[in-house]
Amino acid sequence: MYYVATNDQIYYWYLSGGVWGNYEFPGAASGANASPSVVRDPDTGNQWVYYPGTTGQMYYEYLTGGNWGNYELPGGVSAANASPSVVRDTGTGYQWVYFPGTNQQLYYEYLTGGTWNDYGLPGEAAAPNTSPAVARDAGTGYQWCITPGRINSCTTTT
Repeated sequence: MYYVATNDQIYYWYLSGGVWGNYEFPGAASGANASPSVVRDPDTGNQWVYYPGTTGQMYYEYLTGGNWGNYELPGGVSAANASPSVVRDTGTGYQWVYFPGTNQQLYYEYLTGGTWNDYGLPGEAAAPNTSPAVARDAGTGYQWCITPGRINSCTTTT
């Protein structure tokens, strides 16, 4: 379980050997009204936890080999009070992280081959402080991004 505490830090509960432990992420503070979004690789067990920081940037924590690393996504500026939405291509492991920027435009970061790419989605502005809903058709690779104030369909490559 991942959550934002009253000190704006992200914590998680972890069950190991029948005992629960509560831990704080090593990274940046999160937006107080945002929830972290989690993606897990079923093959390796690696996890990515995405969240908007109080700095206005989107961050992620990455768990691999039992160690957490903290990273900043390279692109658009995130609205601090909107949770990101994440979809993952189970075949390739590619990930897309969607979030509204402080300018109310919808952005996404795309991880492929270990490299992040930043894109803005064209169209009507997204409502402030709202999180997008994203669905992916595994057969075609199409994704739909929906948030109050806009509906957008984007084609992806798999």
